[in-house]
Amino acid sequence: MVLDGDPEQRPIERPECDRELRDGAVRSVGIPLLGLAIPHLTGSYGELTWTDAWWWAGHGWFLLLSFAVWQGNRLLILRLRRTLDWETRPLRKLLLLIGGTQGYTLVLTAGAMLAWQAAAPFPGIDWPRVGLVAAVVGLAVLFVSHVYETTFLINGRLEDRLRLAQSERARLQAELEAVKGQLAPHFLFNCLHTLGVLIRECPERAGQFTRHLATVCRYLLERQKQDLVPLAEELAFFEAYAELCRLRFPEGLEIELKDFGNPAGRHIPPASLQLLLENALKHNGCSAAQPLRITLEFEEDALVFGNSCPVTAAPAAPGAGVGLRNLRERFLLVVRRDISVCSMPGRFSVRLPLLLDEHTPASGVWN
Repeated sequence: MVLDGDPEQRPIERPECDRELRDGAVRSVGIPLLGLAIPHLTGSYGELTWTDAWWWAGHGWFLLLSFAVWQGNRLLILRLRRTLDWETRPLRKLLLLIGGTQGYTLVLTAGAMLAWQAAAPFPGIDWPRVGLVAAVVGLAVLFVSHVYETTFLINGRLEDRLRLAQSERARLQAELEAVKGQLAPHFLFNCLHTLGVLIRECPERAGQFTRHLATVCRYLLERQKQDLVPLAEELAFFEAYAELCRLRFPEGLEIELKDFGNPAGRHIPPASLQLLLENALKHNGCSAAQPLRITLEFEEDALVFGNSCPVTAAPAAPGAGVGLRNLRERFLLVVRRDISVCSMPGRFSVRLPLLLDEHTPASGVWN
């Protein structure tokens, strides 16, 4: 009986797929092959020929012996696999595996040979022959046991790699969801602040802002569960969000789209451009006296977002860079490529790599 409190004897918990042993085809071939090979390799039939009834009876007897040897050792191997592991107790498992399989095999084979020689028309017990058969069957069992354990180890490594890949994928997905969760509050707080300013300064523009905000929020709600969106949808969303910003800064914000080809077949994490425009407004501001100039340029496999900035930049505020860091993490997790940031006097730009769909044609012009 195994005690639950004994950690060394408690059965090892394994996934169900690891416990299954699909060896039916191997047994259906190996058992008859071993049963036919034992008497012929060891000369256990003596002077008997195929015309003797005992010759045919011997085949049945050795097939039964082969079945008993194979099945008994198979059950022992499975039992040891559930109770001992190569990584934790390798020496103990090796000794039990060899001692158990060989002890069972030798006793069973010797008994079967003694019964065979006593029943068949032989002059007496041929002890050297009994020892030879036991040795041959023991070597065969040693080889088959090695094959079983090697198969177990290979399958175990494959399952470990699969579980590791699944765990890594789950981790990346959790990180991505965390980044998305940081994005939504940041956007909402900025919009509420902007709406509050517009309500005080210009109620009419506040109404327009509310309508555009509803359109933008609808897009974010529809796309919040997606890691990637078509570039065309992201550009349309960016235009809607840009209208929100123009309502707040009608004379201080200029947005120019340069050299746009057909965005079909290209994908980007949602709300990436909106986050960059938020950052540009937050860290630079805009006014009629010092307008903020935004450029968006299309390349074959990237978008380049640029904004003007003061030549003499103010010291970075606490928490600055969180938006870009989140954006970089999103691209690394989803697109598997990093963004490129370039900062120089009077100019700040971010290059966003796009995920290309090779099956979609890239010709044409985007309007």
